[in-house]
Amino acid sequence: MGTYVGEVTASFAGDSNFTASSGSADLMITPAPLTITANNQTKVYGAAVPALTASYTGFVNGDTSASLTTLPTLTTRATAGSHVAGSPYAISASGAVDPNYTISYVAGSLTVTTAPLTITVNNQAKVYGAALPTLTASYTGFVNGDTAASLTTAPTVTTTATAASTVAGSPYAVSASGAVDSDYAISYVAGSLTVTPAPLTITANDQAKVYGAALPPLTVSYTGFVNGDTSASLATLPSCSTTAMPSSPVGTYPLTCSGATSADYTISYVAGALTIIPAPQAITFTPNPLPDRTLGDQPFTVAATASGGLTVSFVAGPSGVCTASGASGSTITLVGVGTCTVTASQGGDANYQPAAPVARLFAVRQASVGLTVTTTGPGAVNPGTGTYPPGPLTLTAVPNSGALFTGWRVDGVVVGWNPTLTLTVSGPRPVDARFAARPAFTDVAPSGVAWDAITQLAARGIIKGYGDGRFGPGAPVLRAQMAALIVRALGWDGSTPGGPAPFADLGGVDAELQRAIAILAQRGIINGYGDGTFGPGDEVRHVQVISFVTRSMVQAGYWQAVTQDNPALYPNVPLSSGHRLDLLTFAKNAGAIPDRPASAAWADWDTIASRGWTAQIVWQALNSYFGIDRVP
Repeated sequence: MGTYVGEVTASFAGDSNFTASSGSADLMITPAPLTITANNQTKVYGAAVPALTASYTGFVNGDTSASLTTLPTLTTRATAGSHVAGSPYAISASGAVDPNYTISYVAGSLTVTTAPLTITVNNQAKVYGAALPTLTASYTGFVNGDTAASLTTAPTVTTTATAASTVAGSPYAVSASGAVDSDYAISYVAGSLTVTPAPLTITANDQAKVYGAALPPLTVSYTGFVNGDTSASLATLPSCSTTAMPSSPVGTYPLTCSGATSADYTISYVAGALTIIPAPQAITFTPNPLPDRTLGDQPFTVAATASGGLTVSFVAGPSGVCTASGASGSTITLVGVGTCTVTASQGGDANYQPAAPVARLFAVRQASVGLTVTTTGPGAVNPGTGTYPPGPLTLTAVPNSGALFTGWRVDGVVVGWNPTLTLTVSGPRPVDARFAARPAFTDVAPSGVAWDAITQLAARGIIKGYGDGRFGPGAPVLRAQMAALIVRALGWDGSTPGGPAPFADLGGVDAELQRAIAILAQRGIINGYGDGTFGPGDEVRHVQVISFVTRSMVQAGYWQAVTQDNPALYPNVPLSSGHRLDLLTFAKNAGAIPDRPASAAWADWDTIASRGWTAQIVWQALNSYFGIDRVP
């Protein structure tokens, strides 16, 4: 470049029209235009900035970039970490120097493209029924120190599986999606979720049965079901078995189960045990009940069976009534009268429990015995003399028309005058039934209140009337007569007193009456007056009649005396009189006193008693005791 003087010359050779000529001139050379264009570049996010280059337009004379005095400098603000979001980034050229060129620049650009990022779902596994595990992913392609946290939007990892998903559908796809970041071109690789079988334990339930019984249903328990599953969820139910049979002896036998299937479970088994326990036994007598026997019967055999089929043993007793002997004690020998108890037992064995002992009772009776029934007086007894089996026998006394039944004597003892007598026949026993014609007194009408008492006592010889056929029911009773009446009523007339009566005023008194007074005095029933006299001809008061009778019944042992006063009863009878406890004793043992209520005034009690009223009192007292069966 510059001005060159005369450097340019020209000449013309001429032609026919022109003459030849020549000349020179100066040559000025100016810089040529040169355009330096920064070449456009591309790089992947995270990659190093590529070498920046330029293109040249305008080189002449064979020049190249090497011809330049100073090469251009290419620069960009982009770096390896520049984001796609700022792309493209400018590339500028500057600083080139060469005198032959007038240099201009055209900027270029650096485009940052997305880096490839692969999100791979991590494969997972879970047990059937368990909760879904946390779904995760792995990343391939992060640059510039980026991590998953650098993403604008993290991916969502999902699966079609649930906690209830079965093994049969496994593996289940696990996919990722939705990740966003401008610096990455994101692609996905799916993973899988594998469901593995859950552990399930099937335990054979322990069982028990009685020897000889049918096998019980064999059942199981389950441990490990999930998702609401039950045994109905199994593809195949387990089957259980045992080595025991219904007839297997007592012992313990294994219970095992197998065969259950389910894709969702890994099944294991726990064995159980079947325990066979001894069977109970019951004993049955044949016949039942055992019949009663008669002493003197030949030894006989009793039979009983145990439900287990084992031999039954017998014992019998008490030894004074029966004994057991022979095979297993089954032969029973009778040795006395009474109740024989035969007890059967069975002690059991390995397969049977001992049976509860069973006792059966039967009576051993005396052989039929003769009973002699006699009658004295106008009447009969049904049934009469005969042979009767041992045991209770009821006899009925039937008086003839116009007669009275006056009492029974059994073994010579008066046992009462109830017409019906029940006694136990156990050996020969004499029985006597006594009857008497009902006495008739001209002055005692059947309609009178004392008629039955007077005739009943007279029939028994306890009271007597006058020699003219009268009784004198309204006449007073004298103290000597009362003593004789009591002695006859209680059967003491056959006894002998220990000595004469201790009273000074009995001279001229009939010997029978004196004897009766002595008997009562000896028994402590009468004491007489304080001056040593008895007053045999004194009239007896109503209250004295009660005391005579009451003290005699107590002394005879027929009544129990009342010793505790009760002021509410007979309040008008002074306790100091010595009679009120006698009244209480009479009322307790024989009932209400006729014609004298408990509220009667003392004056009513301290009046003379009639023979008729006295007969009523004596009969009421005697009937309270002898009107009841008293067979010993």
